[in-house]
Amino acid sequence: MPKEYANAGQALYEKSINDTKTMFNKDGMMNADGAKNVLSIPG
Repeated sequence: MPKEYANAGQALYEKSINDTKTMFNKDGMMNADGAKNVLSIPG
């Protein structure tokens, strides 16, 4: 990642990445319910 992504500091950047890992499936695939949610968002 580019250095400028960590403008608030390296430690905070690393923490934010680690804190968001749980929202991803281990296989990287979106389940059917997740897809339905995405399609229901008004755009």
